[in-house]
Amino acid sequence: MHIQSQIKSPSKARHRGFITFAIDNKTYINLNSIIMIRKLLLVSTLLSLLLFVNCQEDDFLQEQNEPISTSKLAVSTAKSSLSFMSNYANEKIHITNSKQEAFKICSELDFFNLWSLYSIVYNNTDKDLIFKKQIAWGNSFFINTAPYTIPPKKYAIIYSGTINALQTGVYNESVYQYENITTCFGSYLPQWHLGMSCRSSNVLVNFSEFNNVELNYHSRPTMTKRLGNLEISGKITPLSYGPHYAEFTISTLSNLNNSLNTSDYITSDYESARKMVDGLKKAYGTGLTAKIIIHNKSDKNLVYKDRSSWYGSSFFSKQPSVIPAHKYAVILAQHKSQSATGVYNELTYKHGKQDISFGTYVPWSWAYTNNVLVDFKEINYGNLSYNSTRPSIYRTYNGLRLTGHIDKGDSPHVLFTVEKQ
Repeated sequence: MHIQSQIKSPSKARHRGFITFAIDNKTYINLNSIIMIRKLLLVSTLLSLLLFVNCQEDDFLQEQNEPISTSKLAVSTAKSSLSFMSNYANEKIHITNSKQEAFKICSELDFFNLWSLYSIVYNNTDKDLIFKKQIAWGNSFFINTAPYTIPPKKYAIIYSGTINALQTGVYNESVYQYENITTCFGSYLPQWHLGMSCRSSNVLVNFSEFNNVELNYHSRPTMTKRLGNLEISGKITPLSYGPHYAEFTISTLSNLNNSLNTSDYITSDYESARKMVDGLKKAYGTGLTAKIIIHNKSDKNLVYKDRSSWYGSSFFSKQPSVIPAHKYAVILAQHKSQSATGVYNELTYKHGKQDISFGTYVPWSWAYTNNVLVDFKEINYGNLSYNSTRPSIYRTYNGLRLTGHIDKGDSPHVLFTVEKQ
């Protein structure tokens, strides 16, 4: 190729202010265009470098100004593979002092594309539970390694699940040793397709190991078994879109009436009571609930007597057995899973020899309103349906005053108060 040293056709060469050279007398190159292109490439390169450096500086400044959250980093990576999920789960605290704390840890887990089950094992004995083995059947698996030791009066958290794409449920067994006695906790969580399932969520507890066939045929939504001075029990939340929990307890008979399960939900001020019951709602997941707070402003303890619920509604958390004077208690009530029913319940406590009852009415339909009822006798469904009012109510008797107030919405806060007149 040869570039001519002289300008060819000056009139054309000066056209529009461009200087043109001929190449082999056939092709013409616009020199100004080449220069402009080179300048644009240079500017583009400089801008890319500046952007890269600026991004690095922003990342560095963010790292310097904001503390790195290991759990957040773990969550972001946990969504990419099962190995990351296992690493994240094993980084979490698996032994807690309260069920409230255990629920909080479980609610913070968010494993993408997993049909997961959170098992909480409470050791209500005076000796350690020692891990023996874990078994998972089908395509289910354990996300974390079970705690090797569950100390007395502590809660252990075990995560298990199956990949949603496999369209299978969770079937597993955790085996622990109490002295020379084997204790087994099994969970059966069927897959839920388009809001329907042919099976319910079930648990199986036993004093000897079992297989998947026994789990399939002998499990129940709730179960209790005793052997000598030892009792093991289990229950599981109904199948729903929300989080799934299996709760197991091992207890000596002498400790049955001295469980820590209820003392978790007692607090000294209203704000912490709100946070506590909101935490229970977060652990429960979506769905109709009643976030109940009972304030004992009297000078006597309130002692639990009885409770009732109707239309399949129930309680997500266990009511405190004693509400001390000047303390707050919280209870989360729930509706029946997969059903168009509301939350209808009553709680009865003893104030000395006097019965006092608190009724909550949170209907499913928007055509009705949230109501409350208080009384100095046990409340039945007829009383709750016809005598409850909105948004508040009060009654007095024999020097005591009972009040109730309920918010609007499908998961209202409900505040009941007991006080001297």
